[in-house]
Amino acid sequence: MNEEIIWDMVDNNECPSEILIEVLAKGTDDWISRYAAMNPNCPPEALQMVLERGKNNWVSHNAARNHNCPSQARLKWLMAVGKIKTPDLSKHDMQVIKNYNKPDEEWEQFKKMVEGRKTSFKKTSQRGEWWFIDGQAFFADADIGDYNHSGVVIEHILAINDIPENIDIENLTPEQKEKLTPEELDVLNNQVDPREYGMKHLGWQRVKQDNIQTETLTTEDLKNITNGLFDAYEDEIENDPNATFNIEVNAAREIYEDVPWFVLEKESPTDLLPYRRKISYANNNLFGKNITNWYKKAQENSDKFEWHYDASEIFEFVMRRYDIREAKKIIQEKPRKIHNMSLEGLKSMIPKRPKPIEGGRFEMHPGIGVNWGKIDTEEINLNFPVIVATRKDNSLLPIDGWHRMAKAMDKGITSLPAVLLTKKETKQIEY
Repeated sequence: MNEEIIWDMVDNNECPSEILIEVLAKGTDDWISRYAAMNPNCPPEALQMVLERGKNNWVSHNAARNHNCPSQARLKWLMAVGKIKTPDLSKHDMQVIKNYNKPDEEWEQFKKMVEGRKTSFKKTSQRGEWWFIDGQAFFADADIGDYNHSGVVIEHILAINDIPENIDIENLTPEQKEKLTPEELDVLNNQVDPREYGMKHLGWQRVKQDNIQTETLTTEDLKNITNGLFDAYEDEIENDPNATFNIEVNAAREIYEDVPWFVLEKESPTDLLPYRRKISYANNNLFGKNITNWYKKAQENSDKFEWHYDASEIFEFVMRRYDIREAKKIIQEKPRKIHNMSLEGLKSMIPKRPKPIEGGRFEMHPGIGVNWGKIDTEEINLNFPVIVATRKDNSLLPIDGWHRMAKAMDKGITSLPAVLLTKKETKQIEY
């Protein structure tokens, strides 16, 4: 058959799986094989066959990226070619979260979009979730592939310890448990967030759309991020060199906002400094010198207000979502003190009113997005308490009331009433 015809066939998302198997069985690393390995119709056994050859070439790389690729085969290939190494746990300090059981309900809208129809791999890459491992992007969206972010980490732990992927964790044998480190066992027993383990212990970067989460931001980390972005979003970056991304650095408690691709590809952490913002909510100065002092300022109870929770409300900040409806329900059912919250520590996050400039345009300011037309109405009541979440590291984050905060700052008001969710309550509404 003519080579050009074969090329057109393997590049077609409806290409029969038999042809893709035949192409990959040749064991070559030519362009036809590379496209065959990327095809969304390529069956798992063909992709596994490619990876079991243990070669670090392009056809293997494409096979590992394909969302049909068996997770165990992908992880074993990563280890075989040296892209995943056993972590040095002495370099990390992992905080155990007792009875960790975070819901995994992200991307409902995306799930509805792809449900019931074929979607090409390139298209799914624009909206999917990824792990960046040694500069390569690996799909981590369970709605399209086999596993989400947590599942990929768990499968990695099982694979490096030669434990079957379909095993019931509660039925691990004593011999299998002996293979696992205490930290790995904590992940499998839901006492440690697998995603945090992946970032802290394995050095992976977690990605969701244009948001990137990493434990540190060294030159090597940045190189992995830029290579991974180009791997996952090559078409988007080539068509829009001004594409921007957000990076959250866990260890430094920093966020780099709207970093252009042309800055990222320089792979220089110092070039990112103009986009850096310290996460000011991460210390308790938001409410005075400490939490104890803040409690002393409490004046009224939250049951003074009606906490309506009929409509669905979600607050999304970087890589996390907070269910405001559930938060209001908790406050309504468990009344608490209303406190006086200082806005001083939130100035960098609260946007200023846009100012008109020449040409009918407006000068925009950074911060949490708000609707200024809504702010000027009586609907925004400055007497209604802001809801503040207590994260697992004891940092505080306002999750409801940003329009009130923007209105207060615009009027020169320096504090607002607020109610505090406990760490346990925050865990119930965060995902």
